[in-house]
Amino acid sequence: MIRHVLTTKAIILVVLAAMQGLFLAALPMVNYWRTDIEALLSDRLGATVTISEIGARASWTGPYLEALDLVIQKDAGSLEVRRVQMLLDLPNTIASMQPVIGQLILDEGELIQRGSDGSGIPDPTEWAGLLDQIRNVIQPIGAFQIHNFDVLLGEFSLKRLSIDITPDVGVLAQARVVTEEISVPIDIDWRYPQTTTDAHDVRVQTRLRQALVPMLGLDEFTATVDA
Repeated sequence: MIRHVLTTKAIILVVLAAMQGLFLAALPMVNYWRTDIEALLSDRLGATVTISEIGARASWTGPYLEALDLVIQKDAGSLEVRRVQMLLDLPNTIASMQPVIGQLILDEGELIQRGSDGSGIPDPTEWAGLLDQIRNVIQPIGAFQIHNFDVLLGEFSLKRLSIDITPDVGVLAQARVVTEEISVPIDIDWRYPQTTTDAHDVRVQTRLRQALVPMLGLDEFTATVDA
């Protein structure tokens, strides 16, 4: 029994390795398509998109596409990412004959929003609809990670922002909120509803020990919001 199980696993590994090799062999010159990809993204995003290099790589978890020095520029702001990694869902990619992203990772970047006054935070009564919209946008991507991003939004900024999105589970995020008056770390734990009757469970935690908050002697503040 055990021998049959081990043999089956070995066959599966060999087949997956062969599929990965065939896929990588089909993309040896992917960087030559860079200008076409830049033009396509620029048209769809209504922005100027540049990429210094695009390549196909192999890893133990499967093949992935890698883009270096991605820059998206618009009048309202800009996004710069040092490295983008798209881990492909190999079986679904081969079945559909087009890339299917299993995991998307953005390493080190900067997002600048010009003309923002930081007043775009929605009323709590609108959070449920907003969270549903965000979840619907990111759901097709699969697992999604952002590492060490700086976000500049007018009067305040987020330093060293990191986000980890697990499909059908939720989102973990860490950053430091910086304004002219304060600089505090913030942790966000957002769990998706598991049934149609459940609510979004969003927990925000920060430490105010070094923040200048008049008349408040708080070392730690924790807020829980159900939307």
